[in-house]
Amino acid sequence: SRMEDAVALGKELIQSRTKALGPSNIATISAINTVAMSMVDLNQFEESEQLLKTAMTDWQKDAGPDHPLSLDLRSNCAWLYYWWGMALPPDSPVRAEKLAASRTMGEAVVRDRTRVLGDEHPETLTSMNNLSAVYRALGMHDEAEKLSLREIEVTIYHPICSFT
Repeated sequence: SRMEDAVALGKELIQSRTKALGPSNIATISAINTVAMSMVDLNQFEESEQLLKTAMTDWQKDAGPDHPLSLDLRSNCAWLYYWWGMALPPDSPVRAEKLAASRTMGEAVVRDRTRVLGDEHPETLTSMNNLSAVYRALGMHDEAEKLSLREIEVTIYHPICSFT
């Protein structure tokens, strides 16, 4: 498929950037982030997780946990766990484990993005939306509704996000 071809090319890009720029260069980390999320689309969860965890470790050593790319990596890892969990049978204990990991990481990302970027920043709102999906998958409908309503409220009334 075209996605498989894109992932293969992305892996080559990661190798060449790692060789030329080093493993913790922003261009290398950005490529890893993109390839890892493309791998989620192919249900290649284990390898995607490995890439994201390595990228988070390498990047946060230099940039710290609050850098926008650090937040992106953590957000994408939470989203990876959500999709991994959702790909498993509903009664699977691994599904519950992955969704719990997604919830824990997603809550931390929302908290950190709110602190660093503000609660009306588009990236914070995206993280809220993703966490809302995790809450729904876990049967936490009240929590999901609160986040969804907050996102809608900001989208409607915030001058940058508003369509009116």
